[in-house]
Amino acid sequence: MVDETIKYMKNYYKIFFICSLLFIFSYPLYALESGIEKISPVISNSLTNLNINTIAVINFINLKGKPTELGRFVAEELSVALADSSNKFNIIDRTYMDALLKKNGIEVSDFINPSTALTVAKISGIKTILTGTVLPLNNRVEVFAKIISTKTGKILATFDFNLEKDSTIDALLTQSSTTNRQASSEKNGIKPALQIQESHNFFFAITKCKLSNSSLVCNLTITNQSNPNNIFILLSAQAIDPYGVVYPVSEATMNGITFSSDGTGNFGSMATNSNLFSVAANQGVPIKTQLVFNSVSFNIKKISLLELTFATKQQQNMGNLIVTTQENPYPVKFDNVSLTNSEE
Repeated sequence: MVDETIKYMKNYYKIFFICSLLFIFSYPLYALESGIEKISPVISNSLTNLNINTIAVINFINLKGKPTELGRFVAEELSVALADSSNKFNIIDRTYMDALLKKNGIEVSDFINPSTALTVAKISGIKTILTGTVLPLNNRVEVFAKIISTKTGKILATFDFNLEKDSTIDALLTQSSTTNRQASSEKNGIKPALQIQESHNFFFAITKCKLSNSSLVCNLTITNQSNPNNIFILLSAQAIDPYGVVYPVSEATMNGITFSSDGTGNFGSMATNSNLFSVAANQGVPIKTQLVFNSVSFNIKKISLLELTFATKQQQNMGNLIVTTQENPYPVKFDNVSLTNSEE
């Protein structure tokens, strides 16, 4: 009888062990990068099936609803992976999104809550977001992602996957959410905006201004928040240092297209509507811009004023007729812009 009991217990534990293995392997653990690589095509296919053309990837949060370093890292990695996985939809620049949310005091929960979703959607101009939660466990991190409509707060699709804990994840979990935020963001390619301004439904975010030899180079993103058929026109730009010296822009680059000014900081003439420097401004998709100012004093530490002048055009199909509406020039001003080191 005892032998039969022992034999029974051995068989019981053997079956229990096998079932446990089956349970464990039914939820595979992935290293951080491979986990993102596995899930991004699945999310990409869902976006295509849902006919979503533009989406913003928002920082992932913990169970208390707070952003974490790991949540920011997962969001950034997913943003890059999705941008590489398909050209059928646009991924909104995370520098723009971070600055926009900060400027308007918007939290992730505001997108999800139906009572605030409509207001947030109107402020941000973002119709769909990808976000979720990260749940650290003993040997893994469970990630729950979801596609959400900001118009209704409705969850359109959900995804979950497990990440195996490694040195990178452990480091991100132990980092302070405040002291190390900037260092972690820059490590993962997120450049916090130095300054942000909003003018006539366009959002301007300076990410860097630095002195390179005798030239001042400023990088910024310009994002259309409203009309999907907008065309952005850069008319002029100038920088003024603390000593009152004015530096007209020498050249500008927008979305990889470089245009030289007339020597006085102007690009073409609105009066003659000729030689204007213009690019398409798709709604929610940042225009990556660089401004170069030459013969700048090497000993300045900041720019007292950086000023741009721009205009916009809208094109609408009216049957067989294309109607173009051009708006008046508008200024955008940044005060006391700090300069970064040339090696940064």
